[in-house]
Amino acid sequence: MTLITHIWTKNINVIAGDRRLTNKKLTNPIVSENTRKIYANKNSFFSYHGDYDINNEMTMTDLAGDFYSENSNKSVVDIADNLNRILIENRNRPLKTGFIIGGQFDTNQSAYFNENKIIYDHQNHEIGSRLNYESEQQRIKLMELLHISINEVTSNSYKSWSKYDEYSNQDFLDIFNSFYNKVHKDPEANPSNGIGSEFDLGIIRNGKYEWIKLT
Repeated sequence: MTLITHIWTKNINVIAGDRRLTNKKLTNPIVSENTRKIYANKNSFFSYHGDYDINNEMTMTDLAGDFYSENSNKSVVDIADNLNRILIENRNRPLKTGFIIGGQFDTNQSAYFNENKIIYDHQNHEIGSRLNYESEQQRIKLMELLHISINEVTSNSYKSWSKYDEYSNQDFLDIFNSFYNKVHKDPEANPSNGIGSEFDLGIIRNGKYEWIKLT
């Protein structure tokens, strides 16, 4: 079970700050008003869940940034190095409200940001996890559990995700904890090598980024 010991948030107009995920554990955030870099090793995942129109607005593929090498020269993903540039270059394609879940996997398989890692619902919302799911059955189960968690916490249909603007930080935390615990308990959803216990939660609300630290 995930225990929330404290919450740390930073409201900014453009993604800012520095956050590093290491192979062993999450380090403390180093905040800067000028830049935000989110480093993820190949055993980590970040998830975007929001009400994107994939034809007119930025997709997670746009946000994923460039691959680069760190530590053992294995490719990892720098999400936000390109995010600021993408936001500036796509002023007419605004970043809508949603949330990013970050966490570390106990698995040797990579979790890169490819189109086949995105789970779409029937409304073309990007609602799935960038979990390193291993089958279509697992992908469907993850989507199902996420829907259940959102509905449990907010009594709101996932088809009306514009309601994100009305969610509190605690709502997001409750959704995350519900989803996390369901994945852990469901053998159809849980990756074969398990899920790490250290997670962070980033929220994008009305184009502003808030970082919530979970330990």
